[in-house]
Amino acid sequence: MSITSLMTLSGSLVMLSSWAVIGQRIKTSLGDISPQIKMLQRFFLCMGLFCLAIFLPQIALNLQPTAFPKAMAWGYIVGHVALYIGLISVISLTFSMVPRLASKQKYAITIGIIMSVVITILTIKTMAFGTLPVYDAHRSVTLFNVAPVVGTLIALFATLSVLPAAILMILNGVRNPGARARSFLLGGGLFVIMTAGPLHDVAKGWQLYMIADIVSIVGFVFLAWGILYRFEERLAPSRTPAPATMPSARAI
Repeated sequence: MSITSLMTLSGSLVMLSSWAVIGQRIKTSLGDISPQIKMLQRFFLCMGLFCLAIFLPQIALNLQPTAFPKAMAWGYIVGHVALYIGLISVISLTFSMVPRLASKQKYAITIGIIMSVVITILTIKTMAFGTLPVYDAHRSVTLFNVAPVVGTLIALFATLSVLPAAILMILNGVRNPGARARSFLLGGGLFVIMTAGPLHDVAKGWQLYMIADIVSIVGFVFLAWGILYRFEERLAPSRTPAPATMPSARAI
């Protein structure tokens, strides 16, 4: 089994298992579950499907190697559509946490959808009908050959989607000692995912690819831990009032 298939299979199992466990906790919970938890659960589902879509074309390496480049190109494209839906869920999460921004949530989601469509079209043009992914048998890793403009746009989309949510959660932990552990796990997990994820699109060797995969999985473990930690409780609002010009984070 190649490094790419091993890491994407492991990632899909971790994320889909987390999605299922969180869903089970939601069903059996006696408390009132906040919509933000459900948004994070949907994020896990999308990321699990993303990893699964990257893993499945690896089967062609053993069955029909000549079909692998095209299969991986479309697996990459379909998987990233799931990724973009997950990022839009995080955008919804951020805007739902800031009361002053709640009314503008639909505009942010619309921008996220437009970015998703533009990046998908560019990926189809430059990958499916351009430079296809290749399998490096010597290093046992798939090189996706992502066009620089596509890799840059994906990194930008991921950063703009995830970084605000991570900062809000970390600030909530700083201001509210009672919710510090959970806030840091959630915010830290999102920050790690945002940092490690885009590395896959620029990785040219198995070392960087494996590091990006391992760090990403660690980030998702932290995020799942933060969701399940004191599951029945909401993150309390900050006891330290925010300046009048700054929006305060709503508890999740």
